[in-house]
Amino acid sequence: MSFTYAQHPHYISIDSIDNFSLSKTLECGQCFRATKSGENSFIVIAKNRVIEIEQDNNTIKFYNSNIEDIQRIWINYFDLNRDYGPIYEKIMVFDKMSDIVNFSHGIHILNQDLLEMITSFVLSCRNSINSVSRTINILCENYGKELEYNGLRYYTFPDIDVLSQISIRELEQMKFGYRAKYIYETYRRFGDDFNIKNITHETLLSLPGIGNKVADCVMLHSGISRDVFPVDIWISRGLKTLFNCNSNNYNIQSDLGKKIFGELSGYAEILLFYYSRKNKLGV
Repeated sequence: MSFTYAQHPHYISIDSIDNFSLSKTLECGQCFRATKSGENSFIVIAKNRVIEIEQDNNTIKFYNSNIEDIQRIWINYFDLNRDYGPIYEKIMVFDKMSDIVNFSHGIHILNQDLLEMITSFVLSCRNSINSVSRTINILCENYGKELEYNGLRYYTFPDIDVLSQISIRELEQMKFGYRAKYIYETYRRFGDDFNIKNITHETLLSLPGIGNKVADCVMLHSGISRDVFPVDIWISRGLKTLFNCNSNNYNIQSDLGKKIFGELSGYAEILLFYYSRKNKLGV
């Protein structure tokens, strides 16, 4: 997919971006380090950078960036090279999904940093999105690199060389709680030349504190696999309310989603999650 870039005094814009909602993509629960800065704009800290991004209908504006970074980093991060139109059309064919696709239309699955996703989703177990964001921000403020934008300070997610030197006690002091020992061991393993480029579901399950749910979330949101179907409380409620699922078993629910949606499972999951959470299905 090709884009036309326009250089403006304070930002770079891309026009004709279809089937993309910046707000839904960043507020659907998959990103823990994006904050709203205006009615249609957000501050995003990722890939060792801080940007402000704004949507004006089908135009996307990037502040504090350059064309090279947009092409090399942000197009992939926001999955803008993928045509979501045919994906939405295929999912709408499935029973009960038409209203869900229309409601959640525009959500893209972000391609995020693997270690950040492992940390975030291990923390997410029995934790709110806001709580996870706070803990991740504390970690970054203590061990990340300082960035500046519009007179404010921001901090990158730390490199593995730094993470692998953090003690369990230090993690506990940063509100990691009982998960501190899991994160500590994971960072140590990655610091010992753990092969980050060949991560599989089984590899993730070999890490402490990671079960099927966290592994599925990491696979989906770090861009490794789009045919997984993570199940949390909102997906579970959605399956029970809309698809007559009577089981509370994670594997049964996840397998049902994959059976229904096949290779589109990850896309369908995030649309259903957003719909269920916003409409409080099953509550």
